Amino acid sequence: MKRKAPLTRGLIRSLLFGLPLLLSACAVSVRPVSAPETIEKLPDVPVRRLRPETGLAEFAEARARIEPLAEKICKAQTSGLNCNFRIGIDPTPDLEPNAFQTQDRLGRPLIIFTSSMLGQLTNNHEIAFVMSHEAAHHIRAHLVREYLNARQAGESLARSAAEIGADAEQIQKAREVGQFVGARVYSKAFELEADELGTIIADYAGYDPRVGVRFFYRLPDPGDLFLGSHPPNEDRIQVVKRTIETYGLN
Repeated sequence: MKRKAPLTRGLIRSLLFGLPLLLSACAVSVRPVSAPETIEKLPDVPVRRLRPETGLAEFAEARARIEPLAEKICKAQTSGLNCNFRIGIDPTPDLEPNAFQTQDRLGRPLIIFTSSMLGQLTNNHEIAFVMSHEAAHHIRAHLVREYLNARQAGESLARSAAEIGADAEQIQKAREVGQFVGARVYSKAFELEADELGTIIADYAGYDPRVGVRFFYRLPDPGDLFLGSHPPNEDRIQVVKRTIETYGLN
């Protein structure tokens, strides 16, 4: 049986050569987004430390405040996007600490915390900040934008591979590489966008983002890695501080 030749250095160089041009065509920027003046800010809530066992009461209160507010902001700032948020906790044991935004098959935005994630948060303002950050991901359509970036980059690299005579296996490999790069290249910018709008949502919900952002001081710093999924913690902290100053929050 004839063995497939591996991707050569020349092929890899050819594939990556066209990548910057492709990605520059779908560049995004971190632009300020304020909550509409028609949306009333909720009363402030005191800082309450989470009970060691669960923090479920604080989670429920944050959800009751943030879910309807995020829906109002989503409807005010988007068109045609499903803004019917559902926020919950995944009770599956032994899952790593995590909070993420996804969608169900009908496009309804879901914000999911793992049970262990609550153990990483120390007060109700941190819960609200993380929750608001995830809501902002949906309002800014990051899942859709990430998918489109990945698909465009994947197909571009696959075409480049085909043009220089790659076989089917190599073309598929090039497509996978392109999809990975396309999905990652703007992920840091998306996180900063979500930090910015999340700061505003948390503030309008009555929480103090200056308290919530302290969560970043305890997170392992991912550094500024090429194609890393998250920006350095200090960059995120500065975005929160700048947003608070820009909009005179709290």
